[in-house]
Amino acid sequence: MESHSTVTLRPICQRVNDTIGNLPTGPFNFGLYFNKWFYVVDGNARPPKGLKKKSRWSCPTSVDSVLERRHEVHPQQCKLLDNLNTSLVLFNGASREDKWDRRQAEQMLSARHVSLAYYCESFRKLGYWHETRKVGLSSPLIVGLGNEHPSEKGFRFDWTLGIPMIPSSSIKGVVRLAFLVNRLNSFEDPDDPSLLEFCYNIQKDGTFPEPARSIFGSGGDERSNRGKVIFLDAYPEKLPRLKAEIMNCHYPDYLNKGTRGPTEDQDPNPQRYWAVDPNIDDKGTKVSFVFRFLIHKDIANDQDKFRQLFEAVHSALGDHGLGAKTAIGHGRFDTKGTSKSEQDRAKAPAEASPKDKPAADKVIEQWAAVNVNWDAGRQEVNATSGNKKGFTKDRSVVSEILCKTLFDKKKVVKANVTVEPLGGNNFRIIVVNPVDQ
Repeated sequence: MESHSTVTLRPICQRVNDTIGNLPTGPFNFGLYFNKWFYVVDGNARPPKGLKKKSRWSCPTSVDSVLERRHEVHPQQCKLLDNLNTSLVLFNGASREDKWDRRQAEQMLSARHVSLAYYCESFRKLGYWHETRKVGLSSPLIVGLGNEHPSEKGFRFDWTLGIPMIPSSSIKGVVRLAFLVNRLNSFEDPDDPSLLEFCYNIQKDGTFPEPARSIFGSGGDERSNRGKVIFLDAYPEKLPRLKAEIMNCHYPDYLNKGTRGPTEDQDPNPQRYWAVDPNIDDKGTKVSFVFRFLIHKDIANDQDKFRQLFEAVHSALGDHGLGAKTAIGHGRFDTKGTSKSEQDRAKAPAEASPKDKPAADKVIEQWAAVNVNWDAGRQEVNATSGNKKGFTKDRSVVSEILCKTLFDKKKVVKANVTVEPLGGNNFRIIVVNPVDQ
């Protein structure tokens, strides 16, 4: 009997296909594999008996039941066509064979966080204060489901790293929505003239009222302007895992064909797609995403605008959700995990940035290029300058660029330290920045 060993096809040239092999191994861009190297059913090959015509040239997310049953098809062919499961095994490192080298991806992700930290620090010279929030994911995250993809179920990976990420445009859009919802909820009386004016201005030409205009920017033909908050892409703190999610069309004859009503005797049509697993390991440890915001001093030094901005951020992450399927609870983050130090900074951004304080404040001292170390036993950051000693238990005062060396590797770092006196030779550390800042 004739073998149908050519039922699978990867839509790339033969030389590239031979170089990759059946499945890529070692370090490679997982996003490129996801978008370009999946297998499809070869429409030119003679398919096994029973294979539906519409399945030809398709990119399945699971092995077709007909292909599983037909003994003419080699088992390897079925494995290659199971694109979703195979990609999950590769990404999560669940198999010793055909394994993606996650170590290089982890190193590249760490390097990206460092480069973003330097990028944020550089904006201080332009009058921006930067806020970094690490927030734990509490439900599966689905980003880029509507992206073009051979399986018709896409996913968003960083183009150069091949790592799941959340685009800045998506973050800004949801935060802006949350900001406006919070503002609408602040009106107790539905007939309040201020509420009617608020809605009318938006409806008239898309112009947001203050303070939304200055924070997010605004369109409109007459009063368009650029916002004073820059939203950056969000990346996971550590490399996450991927998982399969599913949605069902319970009434295909009713919804797709319109030939009958939504009766319960119709066969559901399950559709599987990819999502970021909120658990980073089998112990239930949650994956965290790092959100970065560059805030112009006009907003950072205005406590009311700063407060409203981060109330909207917390509402967006915790209540509205990011990505797809938020109506059923996906894309939610645990905003209750915000540390006390970050809450204090949200209340008084001007006080959190000594560089923005007036020159008349004589009590602040700057120690240049001094040794800073982390006392793990006392959970304390220490610095010395001559016979002067500085300390703090607030880890958030340390620049993100120095955190890994100081806290994870527990090594002494050279840094510029801003302190205020507590009495005698004792000082409280306010800010720890790299020497080149």
